[in-house]
Amino acid sequence: AAGEYDRRPYQSRHHDRRPNDKDRRSLFDLKIFIDADSDMRMERRVSRDISERGRTPEEVLNRYLNTLKPMHKQFIEPMKVHADITLENHQNTPLNISDLIDKIKTLSK
Repeated sequence: AAGEYDRRPYQSRHHDRRPNDKDRRSLFDLKIFIDADSDMRMERRVSRDISERGRTPEEVLNRYLNTLKPMHKQFIEPMKVHADITLENHQNTPLNISDLIDKIKTLSK
């Protein structure tokens, strides 16, 4: 009837064409995975979301544990095996770009 709409929750279709698709991966000349352990990712998110987004520590922790960590495990972590270069970034320090440049140079030899 007029004015009616589907009340079912919106379901994203991103999983139909996610980046782990072999076709999409082949579009990249170089695939880089920046690896950080779970505790470090949570620490960074808590700090950012509290200071920049005004969330409470409880909100950030709840969202991280119930949504972000499982999604990382399901969608992000599996991409690591497809990377040409994996950079470890397990400390709360800026990524060392010179390490990345050295690894790229090694690949191009």
